Amino acid sequence: MTDVGDFAEDGFDPIAWINHACSTRQAEEPLEKFLAELEMRLQLSSEDIEATLSDSSAQAMRRIPFAIQEIYRLQGDIQGLQDQVQVMSHTVQRDAGEARNSVQHISQLHRVKANMENACNSLKEATELSGLFLKVEEVFAAGDLPKVAEILANMRHSLSLVGDVPEFRAGRQKLRSLEDRLQQQVEGSLREALARGQEDEAVKQLCGLLLAVDRYGTIESLYVTTKLAQVHALWEEHAGPSPAASSAAAPAAPAGGVAAAEAAAVWLPVFLSRLLALLQAEAGWCGRVLPGRAAALMGALCGEVFGK
Repeated sequence: MTDVGDFAEDGFDPIAWINHACSTRQAEEPLEKFLAELEMRLQLSSEDIEATLSDSSAQAMRRIPFAIQEIYRLQGDIQGLQDQVQVMSHTVQRDAGEARNSVQHISQLHRVKANMENACNSLKEATELSGLFLKVEEVFAAGDLPKVAEILANMRHSLSLVGDVPEFRAGRQKLRSLEDRLQQQVEGSLREALARGQEDEAVKQLCGLLLAVDRYGTIESLYVTTKLAQVHALWEEHAGPSPAASSAAAPAAPAGGVAAAEAAAVWLPVFLSRLLALLQAEAGWCGRVLPGRAAALMGALCGEVFGK
């Protein structure tokens, strides 16, 4: 059989192929016979190829109707899937709309529930507030100041909720009066404790009473006043009556001014060193006793000290 692969190459040259085939002929074989046999082999190969092509074409033609039917079936399946997707899309849109309506309804119910709870809490606060106004006088009479501060703090909270109710509009003024009353009973003890020092727990408790009724300003005023007195005493200890001050009634002399400056150069560094130590000690005390107000207290104290 002839190798058909030679005929499939690009640029096939029939003359070169014939010459190559003739070069393989046996020397004793006649050329006419060789060429006739070669032609016969080519003819047989051509017939085989034609038969193969015919069979392949017939098979392909037989498969075409089945392929067309398969295409129609796939088109039907695709159309069915498209219809299903469209139905599902409409279902999802409908469900989404119903879900939105449900969420809105739930949100409205939640708002109603929250408003009802607020109303109940306000009623509860109003009921408790009426009782607290009566109870606080009994606690004042018993001298239980921590309990008084707790009750006043609760009253302040209750008034923030129901203070606009006509029956409680006068409650704010009465609360301020009660807070002033507590402050008057506390500030004397706090002033003495600050002056004595070394009473951290007592100071902390007394300050807690004032902070409970939002009277930080009273704490700051008492603290700064007490510590300024200590700073003033420290100043008097070092400065004392200066030579310049003692001779203020007489004409100033250059020698007296020089002497005062020299004296100040001696005691002023010592005073500043002790003042710094005092402020450092107070900063530590504030951080230990009133950590949440330490910065504000030290700022107020330093402002007064260096402002004077």
